[in-house]
Amino acid sequence: MRFLIALVIAIASNNGVVAACPLDDVLKLCVASGASLNALDKGVEHGDWTVKVLSSPRDPLSLPATGSGVYTMPSGMQFFIGYRDYKDFFSSHCELNFVIAYAEKGDDGMSCSSDEFTAFETALSQASLSTVTKEVKDSGTAFLVERPNMWMTVILATTMGPQKPFNVWVETSVLKR
Repeated sequence: MRFLIALVIAIASNNGVVAACPLDDVLKLCVASGASLNALDKGVEHGDWTVKVLSSPRDPLSLPATGSGVYTMPSGMQFFIGYRDYKDFFSSHCELNFVIAYAEKGDDGMSCSSDEFTAFETALSQASLSTVTKEVKDSGTAFLVERPNMWMTVILATTMGPQKPFNVWVETSVLKR
């Protein structure tokens, strides 16, 4: 799954220039890795992103194990991830730190091209191996990604049309059976 997402991102990339559109980072961090603490940790090990842990489980044996951190991508985009890990259920919330993104990139820097949106939707469809439902409103676009034992909601909130994401977040739920 990570390979397919990476392939689509590579095809749509802008030849090594730091991208101002957060959608590639959302795919890499929130969609491809947000359903598992192991995947998030492997991303740190491989240098895909860095993490500043805000809270971690006090007692690894107590359930639910909860934690949160700020993940920084090579593009400079920062994401907050919070999670709860139960015996048979895992949930996470991954959100772009849009305050920092706007402070660093400015309003013009948070634009996404039509190709980037198309690549994002294609990657969601290919990664899902099941069903992707899309709903478009004036306030943004929502995707429901359903896989066996996993449900993911991807929200692209906008204020000035689909190419201007104001905020992006992903909520993931995984049944571990």
